Amino acid sequence: MTSKPLSDVWYFYKASIESFDIVKRAVSSEDQSVLYVPEFIFLSESEADELIDKILNYTNDSYVVFLWADFERQILDFLHLKGEKLKEATPGIFAGNLHEKFKKESERWGFRDVLELFKPRIDTNLIGRIKQIKNYRDCVVHHKMPSDNIGPKMAYEILSEFIDEMR
Repeated sequence: MTSKPLSDVWYFYKASIESFDIVKRAVSSEDQSVLYVPEFIFLSESEADELIDKILNYTNDSYVVFLWADFERQILDFLHLKGEKLKEATPGIFAGNLHEKFKKESERWGFRDVLELFKPRIDTNLIGRIKQIKNYRDCVVHHKMPSDNIGPKMAYEILSEFIDEMR
């Protein structure tokens, strides 16, 4: 695991948002030559702002999905690391088979089941917030209307808190 889980995704998100701010400023500037981009060149300022807002919403949702994917990998890597102790069981042939089965099957576990493994160690309220992010992620991925509005900043903070407590 990296020393700063999720930080690359968060960095790219912030850079994307700053890029949108630059485009918005360019749209409202007098010098339209900076906007020689087919998606914007023939739009009015209000149409361009509307398009940017739609793209920004899509970007926010996408980054929640990216954060979740990175979070999920961090959790599974943590479980695999802890599962290394299975190799020490006896008899040795059984231990190796058990470890390989654990690694292979844990990749297919439902993530709600994975979260249940942490209940004695992680606050149940935090686990509940993680499940809300998972629901939001599922809605985004399956093109459904999410019941909660979870932005990338909130997702980053909650997922990072879980990872910190997990360690």
